[in-house]
Amino acid sequence: MNVKSIGNTSFGEHQATFFMLKPDAVRKAAEIPIFECLTKNGLVLTKVEKDTLSLETAKKHYAEHEGKPFFNALVKYVTSGPVVKVQVEGDDAIQKTRSLAKVFRTVWGTDKTVNAVHSSDGIESAKRELALHFNA
Repeated sequence: MNVKSIGNTSFGEHQATFFMLKPDAVRKAAEIPIFECLTKNGLVLTKVEKDTLSLETAKKHYAEHEGKPFFNALVKYVTSGPVVKVQVEGDDAIQKTRSLAKVFRTVWGTDKTVNAVHSSDGIESAKRELALHFNA
């Protein structure tokens, strides 16, 4: 297996990625069905933490969008209530969580901003987001 290790987090064929249920999904009690779907697709939830993001953390998380018209609304939304932060691991975890996120957004999301979940879009963002949210 081609595995690169970054601290306690593995990347390569077997990947670790960041996944987050946003406040609207938490309000709709979507944790159990989402977690079941992730695990049925061969993914392992290695860290799970319910939290309310600070303004500072939310701005760091979405830093690549700073200056875009939707940035302030996105930060306000993601800090509006509890989120569930998850470290997900497995073969092709990034691609799998990205694909499943589309389904979750269709079921539990409202629009492009109030969209139920976040999933890292690549290895570099996964590393950055896991470090930000889990001090990995």
